[in-house]
Amino acid sequence: MSDFEERLSAVIAGQADDAPQGGGLAEAARRRHGVRRRRQLAVGAVAVVLAITAPVVVLAGGGGDGARDELVGNDGTSTAPTGEWQTVEDGDVRVAIPGDWGRFSCDFDGFESEVFGPTEVDACDFRTYLAFYGSATFDPFAGPGVISANEDADDHGWSGYVYAGDLAVTSSTGDRELTRRILASARVAGQPEVDGSEWRTVEDLGIRVDVPEFWGLGAEADLELYAVCVAPGERDDPPELEPKADVDEVGVGLSYVSGRWVSVSAPTQALGDLVMATVEATAASSAIGCVRDDFGDGLSGAEPAFPCDPGFGAPKPRAGCPDPAPDLGWLSRGSGGQLVLQPFRTLHNDAEGEAYAQENGLEYPFSNDYLDVPAGAPAAFDPLSAQVCTGAIAIRAGHRGPLEDHVVDCADFGAALTRRDSRIPVAVWRDDGVVVQLSELYRP
Repeated sequence: MSDFEERLSAVIAGQADDAPQGGGLAEAARRRHGVRRRRQLAVGAVAVVLAITAPVVVLAGGGGDGARDELVGNDGTSTAPTGEWQTVEDGDVRVAIPGDWGRFSCDFDGFESEVFGPTEVDACDFRTYLAFYGSATFDPFAGPGVISANEDADDHGWSGYVYAGDLAVTSSTGDRELTRRILASARVAGQPEVDGSEWRTVEDLGIRVDVPEFWGLGAEADLELYAVCVAPGERDDPPELEPKADVDEVGVGLSYVSGRWVSVSAPTQALGDLVMATVEATAASSAIGCVRDDFGDGLSGAEPAFPCDPGFGAPKPRAGCPDPAPDLGWLSRGSGGQLVLQPFRTLHNDAEGEAYAQENGLEYPFSNDYLDVPAGAPAAFDPLSAQVCTGAIAIRAGHRGPLEDHVVDCADFGAALTRRDSRIPVAVWRDDGVVVQLSELYRP
């Protein structure tokens, strides 16, 4: 396991899913209630696993003030006021739906099951609806979180599903954003309520991804555990990830996209499904790290806590950073025990890199597509002289969030360099001789 994977395994968990893409979820739902039910009954009439679980009950509150806890009987009329949102549940799974939707008992070849929708026809014909399925018997046509056009339906709409607990939550409406908002709200009891009404598209590290504003939790929420990260790797060799005990409530996922592994850590599994389904490659890239938004602090929407961008190993320009060309070097302990900085420069798999490799008898092309080589004499360096310090891989004291650049105590650099043969790649930004920032760089 690589250094990156070992660190990654401490904060995220998941599994690769190369599920097929496509539409037809509404038609598939109709078939499952008939064909799949008959197949299950034929195999074992005693131990039948029903596709839609029951009972389904309604909770007060949820997404709007005054939401009703009594929705409707089976007479096809709804008592919930229009415009408000309500929360419904199946077991320990909760979902927010429009307040004017009702609960209807639908007959599928003699088998009755409850489905939510604005009218009985909409619900039972799977035109505009919400339904709960046992995930063990759910056989979708597309991956979780994919919002597909219902081109086979009488009334075109948008369908999708997500996982929450032991259930698959499916929905279809005539509006893509409404379907996504409903699915984004799916959660297990005890998890935070997610507002999926506002989303934005972020591009970085060669990928594009859609994420709800502030991960659907609001501007005041603690968002440090949530991120979209990328790492290189082979399709048949996914990172061996282990969940971290103190982040059990984080919904996580892992998928292979255009030659790299992409991980999503979200407030719920349902939201993780939706975010992961939007990931697409925008350019060939071997970059690693966590996707940044325009504010430079993950996807939290907060102002960056440090002025310059370490880029998780590849420093990038940032508005407000006083030094556009930071010094790169290895920080280590000298013979007298003091910390010293050995400058380096980076060679790539190009003509200059090939010439250097031939001159010094090195293997070429470089295994990581680059090679850091000494560039100048080492000099004493005191991390405590920096105004702010950030860590990434080796410097993580007290950081519970995903792998990303984060503020650390500058004294942590000295504490991490306990051996004479150890060294940490760093970037140093200066302004008129003052060290404004010292950052650890991830250089595999």
